[in-house]
Amino acid sequence: MRETTFAIKHIPALLLGEESDRVYLYVHGKCSSKDGSRRFAETACARGWQVLSIDLPEHGDRQGERDTFDPWHAVPELRTVMAYARQRWRRVALRATSMGAWFSMLAFGDQPPERALFVSPVLDMERLIGRMMGWAGVTEAALQERGRVETNFGETLSWDYLQYVRAHPIETWACPTSILYAGQDHLTPRRDVDEFVERFGCELAVMEDGEHWFHTPEQLSVLDRWTEAHVPPEKPVISQREVEIMENLNRVKDMIDETIYYNVHVLGNPPVFNQDVLRAVSLKLNEMDIKASLDDRKFIQRQIAEEYLADYDLAG
Repeated sequence: MRETTFAIKHIPALLLGEESDRVYLYVHGKCSSKDGSRRFAETACARGWQVLSIDLPEHGDRQGERDTFDPWHAVPELRTVMAYARQRWRRVALRATSMGAWFSMLAFGDQPPERALFVSPVLDMERLIGRMMGWAGVTEAALQERGRVETNFGETLSWDYLQYVRAHPIETWACPTSILYAGQDHLTPRRDVDEFVERFGCELAVMEDGEHWFHTPEQLSVLDRWTEAHVPPEKPVISQREVEIMENLNRVKDMIDETIYYNVHVLGNPPVFNQDVLRAVSLKLNEMDIKASLDDRKFIQRQIAEEYLADYDLAG
């Protein structure tokens, strides 16, 4: 798979796949990086898309950063990346995981992508923070007084973060969205997912015994099948030349069908299509007002021969 590493301003980026007019922007979750896009790209790139992924603050090539994995840093960066993508590609879709989905909705709510694929998305951050406060035994008053609280499960509770979340609720998401949710997701309860799906008209698939992080062979198999179902092969673009060839081919076939019908049903002859008839077709092609190259004419002759010789066993 073709890959290119570069930077969009200061943001490390990875582009996977051959040249295309369409791209999926891949936004990873916490503890991942732009390299996490490779599994998704195996399917998407094989189906005509490119995949553009970045390292969010404090992740991947940016692990040396501190206190930047928050919406007031991540959201402006995502908007910068989306602006870049829209300048380069005609079609832009979104694939996001966990926190990456929440950041993406904050960043792209006013200008959504063509469509979105969310895996284990965080959908209601205020409720999630409330649950983490409960796990840590921290009241809202205590958090306000202390400003920041380090927990024993690796998360930092922040009063400023909570205030930002309350000031920026997800109120608009006018983007066709499909969600893969794990029934055992410890961060996002089923209620949050069902409410979001109902509110924004999303499609939902659930792996009941799955976890927030899809990582076991069984979970990855479900993820792969879901991806394949939601990144279908694109219909090939038919060129004007191909349209003209098919129109000419259909004209010749109509002529042959009329001739065969007359010979069989009027004259009572057997349904024979042989080299003599094929030569007659070639002469007829020259007489007809068909603007086609020699190669195109030969293609039409081959198509006629393959189709009609297969249909008429009496050909000799």
